[in-house]
Amino acid sequence: MLNLLQRVCWNTRGWQLPSGSTNEMGFPGENGFGHEEWNFQLADTWNGFIFPYTYLTPQQKLIDENHGSFNIGFFTRHQERNEWLFLGIHHNAELIHDDEYPDILEAFKNNGILKRRAEELLSVTNKFRTEDAAIKEVMAAFESPYIRVKSPVSDIEIFPQPIPINKPPNHRFKSFTYVERFPSIKSNSSNRQQRSALAEDGYYRESSSKLKIIIPKHNKLSNSFSAWLESKGISVKQEENYIDILFEFEDVDYIAELKVVYGVGTTKAIREALGQLLEYNYYPGRDKKKEWMIVLDRESSKKDQYYIKTLIEKIDLPLRIGWQTEDSFVFYPEWDYNL
Repeated sequence: MLNLLQRVCWNTRGWQLPSGSTNEMGFPGENGFGHEEWNFQLADTWNGFIFPYTYLTPQQKLIDENHGSFNIGFFTRHQERNEWLFLGIHHNAELIHDDEYPDILEAFKNNGILKRRAEELLSVTNKFRTEDAAIKEVMAAFESPYIRVKSPVSDIEIFPQPIPINKPPNHRFKSFTYVERFPSIKSNSSNRQQRSALAEDGYYRESSSKLKIIIPKHNKLSNSFSAWLESKGISVKQEENYIDILFEFEDVDYIAELKVVYGVGTTKAIREALGQLLEYNYYPGRDKKKEWMIVLDRESSKKDQYYIKTLIEKIDLPLRIGWQTEDSFVFYPEWDYNL
């Protein structure tokens, strides 16, 4: 079977709808979305097929030699951690026949798919002023057409979590690579234990323009907190297994999730950090840490601290919140880190 490896833009909603989180070159970066962000939306079907966006299609000669079908493996680059991730495979894909496009569009219109996709675009990008303009963009994908491939929904393979892979030799959007076999956890494992990559980044609701500001601030906060811990004689693991900070202190293992408050306020930052900490500690294949930390780049409010206190007392979360000061870090509840 013919195997294609195709890059898609970053997404934090499982490639089921646009997330507005891409910060890449080309069409996705310029427009705030990519048509490939629906590539794993299994609800949008016609005659048992879904319709992934691929920048190119195989040569007709190769398609004919493989009896009209091929497999497409999709990969992406994590926006925050610069990791390459393998997302899933569309097995037994085919080219859409020209006479099928009107029927696909009619079905998508009648089933409300065009309208829903337009609403999803309006929620993540400022490119379209009206719903009609957004619907026109969705329809153009099948009229121009940008979308030229159909995949049997029964033959879609989605990994529970993306698989970390080595950087593919060809990682451009507007080309693909023919491969003998697709990446796997086994073929890309290193000496250390492989963990599944998280499907969501820490700032998945932010626009691409904000990400350009947030990501450098996040890296700076991470480096500052690591340096501060090391100044106390504490050895730090930074960005291991997609976790911001891991360390051990007095035979107790700690996990710290760092958040930049820029433009959102502390409440939202705490909410997203808590979600990540719960996933890191309780998702299958994860090891629960004894102490959890949320570390902000801005002082938490009294209400934030009361909220943390309530979580500790009511549901026994092993939690504390910290924030960066001019030359140190402060915690609530107070943390006695003196050796």
